[in-house]
Amino acid sequence: MPNIFWPEIKTILDPGLRCMKNVAVSTTEGVFEVDLGDLTTVRRLHAVIAAAINAWERDDTGQFKDPPVRTKDHPMPPGGPLPAENVDKFLAWVKDGMPEGPAMV
Repeated sequence: MPNIFWPEIKTILDPGLRCMKNVAVSTTEGVFEVDLGDLTTVRRLHAVIAAAINAWERDDTGQFKDPPVRTKDHPMPPGGPLPAENVDKFLAWVKDGMPEGPAMV
């Protein structure tokens, strides 16, 4: 899943902006306020975000089970998982180095 860039990731995370507003997350680097609309913050908290949005059980096809089954505490969004393809795009974007946009040649 190459060529995934920040604007697409921001669109995936946008629905969580309001519910994560004023939420702070503790990491080994310190405590940070979650701003899912800010690239720097998402890069800093990518591991926490990835764990939260992928904290739902998947079936044999890679889709999230219906009804949703939590695999970890504090899955996001709390009402049930994002579409599996969106979670997979986020995970691929992280693996690809979290690019803001295409490399300029």
